[in-house]
Amino acid sequence: MGHPREFSLLRETLMPEEAKGWLDFTQTAKMSGARFASLFGPLARLERALAAYMLEVHTKEFGYTEVSPPYMVRARGDGGRPQLPSSKRICSGHRKTGG
Repeated sequence: MGHPREFSLLRETLMPEEAKGWLDFTQTAKMSGARFASLFGPLARLERALAAYMLEVHTKEFGYTEVSPPYMVRARGDGGRPQLPSSKRICSGHRKTGG
């Protein structure tokens, strides 16, 4: 029948950032699930620069107000936001064990 082909050269050609260590899908998938990646070095810098540029453009040219909200919130402050888990058990990381 044959053996699976090795695509290391093809992978390096299609994803040079991952081959250079600037992008990591494997470890990030263990933390956050599929379709996420950690950026390192020049890619992390590029992402930060693009975000800073967009903030500059939108605050100066379009009149938006820049806001820096806290990263951590109290448990009572998370109600009513659909993107956050509704269950305190899920939000706090506690898992039900046993039967």
